[in-house]
Amino acid sequence: MNNQSSLLDLDLDFQSPLKTFKSGDTIICQIQAKTSGGFVVGLPNKDIRSAFLPTQLDINIGLPIEVFYVDNLDGRMLFSLTDDEFRKHASRRIRAYQPPQYSC
Repeated sequence: MNNQSSLLDLDLDFQSPLKTFKSGDTIICQIQAKTSGGFVVGLPNKDIRSAFLPTQLDINIGLPIEVFYVDNLDGRMLFSLTDDEFRKHASRRIRAYQPPQYSC
């Protein structure tokens, strides 16, 4: 009985440990998998909610990346690349392009 009464005396916090995001919030996610139209991203702090980053850029799986929270769409959190991340990954793609060599 003594053990039960000590449990009842605890000040329990039942608030969700999941962070609520506002549009424009910046967070660091991890690229988890390529999918149609973009990437599945993992959220920080073991947050298991579904999250999506739409982009045609080539980003390595496992890479941490800075993103903006946009909105919740069909039960999935939607993110966008920050300007710095976009420039970093877009410049890799541009440098990789080699113009065709023509011979006359």
